[in-house]
Order: sequence, then C-alpha cells, then structure tokens
Amino acid sequence: LDFLKSEFEGDGTESNPFLIKSEADFVKFRNYAYNSKSDFLNIYFKQTNDITFTNNLSISETPSFAGIYDGAGYTLKNINMESTTGNSRVSLFYELIGTIKNLGIQDSTFIGWSISGIADKMSGNSVIENCFVQATLSSSNTDSSYAAGFVSSINGNAKILNSYFYGVQNAVTNFGIGAYRADSTPTFINVFSN
Repeated sequence: LDFLKSEFEGDGTESNPFLIKSEADFVKFRNYAYNSKSDFLNIYFKQTNDITFTNNLSISETPSFAGIYDGAGYTLKNINMESTTGNSRVSLFYELIGTIKNLGIQDSTFIGWSISGIADKMSGNSVIENCFVQATLSSSNTDSSYAAGFVSSINGNAKILNSYFYGVQNAVTNFGIGAYRADSTPTFINVFSN
C-alpha cells in the first residue's frame, strides 16, 4: 500500500479511501493494478467527481480488480477502448473479484472481439451495484464476437444489482446485461438493458 499512499489522497480503508479525482488518477490506478500484478484486494477507492477522458485507455494493460471502487454517483465519460486483433477482450477491467458501485459509464465506445462495459468476467462473490453503462459496444468480426453491457462471463456467486445498460450492442452475439456459466449461481436484481 505504501506506493499508493504516495500517489493518492487517503489510505485505502473504508473510512478513508484512496481518492480518484481525475483522468490521470484513474489511469494511474488502473496501470498500478496491472503493472504491480496487484488486484487491490479489499482496498477502497472513491471517485470525487465526473471524469472525462481525453485519451484512449490501454487494451493491453487491463487489470483484475478485487477492491471496492465507489463511484459516489459520478461518471466516467468518453472512454474509448479499441482493438482490432483477433480474440481481443475489451473492457474497463479484465476480471472483477471485488465491488464496483455507484458508478456511471457514459458516452463511451468499446470495440473488440469480446466487449463489455465493466469487466470481461466476474468471479467469486463480486458485485456490480447501482451502476449504469451508456455506450456503444461493437465488433467488425462477423464470424464470432460477443457484447455485454456489464460483463461477458459470470462465474461463481456474482451479483448485479440496481443497474442498467443503455446503448448499442453490435456483435454476432449480444447478451444485454451479461452472460453466465451453467455452473455459476449469479444474482440479478432490478437490472435491465434496452
């Protein structure tokens, strides 16, 4: 945690979370998770305002996340992530093991093979709660491609609660909110997709 304390306000606890205030902060948070190979297990982050992105987010450095990210009712706007390589997985996080809550993703575009607004997959007891994704999810692959508003593959006991997707899904297979494995036991409460 020491390197995070030198970069963000807060100490990563529930009562004093690390604060994400800008595009630079979010990119730094995401890159640290990937480069340190840390999924930030049980570490708390909180967004303090709407963040509008002016640069594309990296596809190759998409981290897993096992902490708690509280958007505090704010949005991430104008996210652009694109990959034209085969079997590319395009999402804000690769695997969600923790919690994303109170967050909006707005006016954003995700382009690839397996495309989702928040995570490529959810595992364990992960949670998405009080979130929305307003985005275009698309693929130029006409043989096989997948789009899901929140997550492309749900494993375990993951939950999506009080959340919605509104936008465009343009892939060979479109899953609305998300898809789940036959051996998983996900919970969906008050979720919808246009």
